[in-house]
Amino acid sequence: PLSDLVSCQPCGLACCAQPEAAMQTPRRDPMARIGRLAVVLCCLAQLGCRAELQRLDDDSFEHQTQASTGATTGSWLVAFVKGGCGKCDELSVEILKVEEPLRESYILPAYVDQATGQALFKRFKLKGDLPITLLFSKGFIYRYEGEVVAERLLEFATSAVETGVGPGKVRVPAEPSAFAELLARFKALIGMGHDEL
Repeated sequence: PLSDLVSCQPCGLACCAQPEAAMQTPRRDPMARIGRLAVVLCCLAQLGCRAELQRLDDDSFEHQTQASTGATTGSWLVAFVKGGCGKCDELSVEILKVEEPLRESYILPAYVDQATGQALFKRFKLKGDLPITLLFSKGFIYRYEGEVVAERLLEFATSAVETGVGPGKVRVPAEPSAFAELLARFKALIGMGHDEL
């Protein structure tokens, strides 16, 4: 019944407090149909309630971010992570805490997993301990070096986007051409160094 609808805590969407009762009511009852619909909508809403950063990988990164062409899709705060990394999980949680103000500043939060982003790790010369947080804005990369605290991540990102000034600012390297990738694979295949060919 409609009187059993309550608010979902994480997102405020309507959810049925007694889904079993709603699903067992007679099919001809119009209120029961509404109750069943509420259960279905609740299930769909629950899927949307789970906050998660957008996943980028070698195939989707440039298309989504347009990083090397000036980022016409907006600026991107990207966590470079690897599976099983506790610090990486902490970073994701902190970024999600400020997701709304980031988006209000046209900064899209996302992550790249090392397993599906090996070419990106190479392209951006990312080595050492993970996670690594980079901001991509207007053709530049800014590297975050501070504590993993939501408010500091937000301040870093919004300040760099607004002023164009920030730590580790470098131009976004161009996406490797198909020929450059083929040449690198060929060199690796025959065991030659980059300067030997």
